[in-house]
Order: sequence, then C-alpha cells, then structure tokens
Amino acid sequence: MSGNNYMTNDQCKAISSLKRALKKCGNSGLQGGVYDGSFCVWPKEKSPATSGESDSDFFNEVEKYGESFNVDEMPLDGGAGV
Repeated sequence: MSGNNYMTNDQCKAISSLKRALKKCGNSGLQGGVYDGSFCVWPKEKSPATSGESDSDFFNEVEKYGESFNVDEMPLDGGAGV
C-alpha cells in the first residue's frame, strides 16, 4: 500500500483499485485525464485537438470519440470549486 500515515486502510485500498483501473485503461489503448472538473477518456489514436482550440471544441471531440464523466462522491476539481 502507501506509506502515508494519514490515510485509512480503506482509502489506501481505494487508491490501489484506482491505479489498477487506470493501468487497465491504458493497456486497452485509452488515454485521458481530468479537464475542467470532468474525467475524460478516449482512444489513444483519436486524441482531441487541443492547441488553439476552445474548451467546447475539446469536449465535443472527447464526446465524439470517448467519454467524460463526473462522480458525485469525489469532485475532481482539486478543491478549486469549493
């Protein structure tokens, strides 16, 4: 697990599960990340255009080739929206 003394065992297990899921996504040919508070994922060969494009163009491309989603139980804005 993690060497962090501040997290509970359940939190450490959740992190391990997340790492396994992300590795599985990468091994299946997906890439992505958190953009504007949403987790976005798409096939590596269909990367959304990002240089000089607007955010809406990026998200339209993500929706066309992949998926973006939010999980209510864990906001992905890093606390910036709080």
